Amino acid sequence: MSRRSRVAIVARTALVAALALTVTPQAAARRPIAETDLFSFVWIADPQMAPDGSRVAFVRVTANKQKDQYETSI
Repeated sequence: MSRRSRVAIVARTALVAALALTVTPQAAARRPIAETDLFSFVWIADPQMAPDGSRVAFVRVTANKQKDQYETSI
């Protein structure tokens, strides 16, 4: 598999994961987004593909209200 194909797969995987973690249209129609909604969001960042192309790892990012900081995990 070429590097370009692997990069495309990583990009698609990241997009699908991001879309899966977003607010649904039904929930968004109930009320406008508020600043405090940030604490319930989950982001993905820095997707990386294994050299053999078998797996993709990414960083999961959340906001911690009590600590007033972002928390990350792989």
